[in-house]
Amino acid sequence: MNPKHSLGLLIRTKELDWEHYIYENSNLLSASPNDKSLSEFKYKGRYESYIAGSYTYFFNRFDEASLLGGISLGKSYLKTNKDGSFRDGTELKLHFGYQF
Repeated sequence: MNPKHSLGLLIRTKELDWEHYIYENSNLLSASPNDKSLSEFKYKGRYESYIAGSYTYFFNRFDEASLLGGISLGKSYLKTNKDGSFRDGTELKLHFGYQF
């Protein structure tokens, strides 16, 4: 926008490895069971995504070292194969930091 203000777009996707989620009769078990072979377990997956718009204010210019702060507003999604559930939500986040 100008040297002290900026707009941004945040996108994140993440799919967790199958071995992180091992269930037996809908109960979460450890990823490395001690007394059972892995063939006895049912593997489940999980997918997460997030998209948001952000605003950042730089106390100096964006191309100089300075403190900064801002806000982001976005939507998150979570899909899991454990029970076929899908969840979503709206997130409002504040961020503060220092740019070197």
